[in-house]
Formats: sequence, C-alpha cells, structure tokens
Amino acid sequence: MKKIVFFILVVLVFTQCDKRKQYSTWKIDGKEYSSNDIELSTNGRSISNLSLVKGDARFALEFFLPNLPKQGNFLIVRENTQQEQNKCVLSFGFNSKWYRIPITNNSYVEARSNNNKSQIVLPPTWYYNNNDPQDSVLIEGTFNEP
Repeated sequence: MKKIVFFILVVLVFTQCDKRKQYSTWKIDGKEYSSNDIELSTNGRSISNLSLVKGDARFALEFFLPNLPKQGNFLIVRENTQQEQNKCVLSFGFNSKWYRIPITNNSYVEARSNNNKSQIVLPPTWYYNNNDPQDSVLIEGTFNEP
C-alpha cells in the first residue's frame, strides 16, 4: 500500500512540473528582466500575440500566424500592414516609453521549440524611442510561450 501511495505522489509531482509557466528573460541595456506572467492570445486563424503588460519592462510580440511559430526566422518590422507571415512586430515598453525597431531594420528573431512550446529568441538589437529617435536601448531576450 505504501508503495502505491508513493508511486501516485511521484506521478503527481512530475505531472505538475510540466504545468508551470516558463519564464521569459530579456535584457535592456544590460539590465536583466524576467517574468512568467506572459500572456498569449490568438484568434486561431491569423494572429498570435505574446505580451507582458505589467511592470516597468513590458513587451508585445505579434505574428500573423494562427499559432506562435516553433521554427524559423522572422524579420522584425515596425508595422506589418500586409500581414506577411514571415515577419513579426516586437515592441518594448521601458520607463513609461515605448521602443520600436528602426524602419530600416534587418534583424530577425528565431523561433524554436522548447518543451513542445514556442520559444522566440531576440539577438542583441537596437530599439528606438517612438517619440525621440536620439533615445535608444540595446535589447536581447528569450520569450517563452506560457
């Protein structure tokens, strides 16, 4: 009987481990931020959003795909008015200011699969303040599907 109870407890512990939200981490000018309070929204047809809307360091990532991608490289753009599936929009909020990629950007994010969920990796990339092009920040990070 003790063996059965122990076995059930072990199974419960391992099944609960997989249900924890993964942390996303990113750096803004070398200062590291981390959160597992990331929100995923999708309409199941054409748009997927991954975002953090709370705190001092926020982000919003948008793909024109029914689900977050698990492989491939995607060009980061300021706007995706043509809803091209090989591009994404990634913006950051920091100190009550929003930063976006420059119009002439040629940086990509890489989509990977991590524990059968999407993981988006941003290499070090310069972002500029929406209202002051002289204000820039260097950002890198790994953003995990919750």
